[in-house]
Amino acid sequence: MSASYAIAFVFTPLLAVGLGWLAVLLHERSLAKAERRSPGE
Repeated sequence: MSASYAIAFVFTPLLAVGLGWLAVLLHERSLAKAERRSPGE
Protein backbone atom coordinates (compact mmCIF):
# COMPACT_ATOMS: atom_id res chain seq x y z
CA MET A 1 0.00 0.00 0.00
CA SER A 2 1.64 3.19 -1.17
CA ALA A 3 1.58 6.44 0.77
CA SER A 4 -0.33 8.26 -1.95
CA TYR A 5 -3.05 5.59 -1.82
CA ALA A 6 -3.32 5.96 1.95
CA ILE A 7 -3.55 9.75 1.65
CA ALA A 8 -6.26 9.50 -1.01
CA PHE A 9 -8.14 6.87 1.03
CA VAL A 10 -8.23 9.20 4.07
CA PHE A 11 -8.50 12.56 2.31
CA THR A 12 -11.35 11.76 -0.08
CA PRO A 13 -13.95 10.88 2.63
CA LEU A 14 -12.85 13.89 4.69
CA LEU A 15 -13.30 16.13 1.66
CA ALA A 16 -16.75 14.67 0.97
CA VAL A 17 -17.81 15.17 4.60
CA GLY A 18 -16.44 18.71 4.60
CA LEU A 19 -18.35 19.61 1.43
CA GLY A 20 -21.52 18.06 2.87
CA TRP A 21 -21.24 20.10 6.07
CA LEU A 22 -20.53 23.25 4.04
CA ALA A 23 -23.65 22.70 1.94
CA VAL A 24 -25.76 22.14 5.07
CA LEU A 25 -24.41 25.27 6.76
CA LEU A 26 -25.02 27.42 3.68
CA HIS A 27 -28.53 25.99 3.34
CA GLU A 28 -29.33 26.67 7.01
CA ARG A 29 -28.07 30.25 6.69
CA SER A 30 -30.16 30.88 3.58
CA LEU A 31 -33.24 29.48 5.34
CA ALA A 32 -32.62 31.73 8.35
CA LYS A 33 -32.31 34.76 6.07
CA ALA A 34 -35.55 33.84 4.27
CA GLU A 35 -37.38 33.49 7.61
CA ARG A 36 -36.13 36.89 8.80
CA ARG A 37 -37.17 38.48 5.51
CA SER A 38 -40.75 37.16 5.68
CA PRO A 39 -41.64 36.33 9.31
CA GLY A 40 -45.37 36.26 8.58
CA GLU A 41 -45.20 33.30 6.21
